[in-house]
Amino acid sequence: MSCTHNQRTRYTYGFYCEDCDNFFGLDTPDYRYDEYIWSLDFVVNNMIVDLKRANKKIPSDMCYIFDRLEHATEGSIADEKLVVDAEALIKKYRGTPNDASMVIK
Repeated sequence: MSCTHNQRTRYTYGFYCEDCDNFFGLDTPDYRYDEYIWSLDFVVNNMIVDLKRANKKIPSDMCYIFDRLEHATEGSIADEKLVVDAEALIKKYRGTPNDASMVIK
């Protein structure tokens, strides 16, 4: 039986699933191809919001990656290229994922 990990507690070093009573660290496929995909989606979304607030044009590569993240198949190892592409995009425009935060106004 496969768990959908609906009841999650998120940590900086992974997540704990209350449904299956397991912890998934950063190096596990459950984290990398599920939770991390959504984290990348939030980061890229924040980058787009920052550009919109500044009245700047959103680069086409950012739109493309964001669209792919929004339609990612949850838990699919086939998303490894998407993870690599999203990390490269963040590095290109923000330096590191940790630099890609949004200021709430």
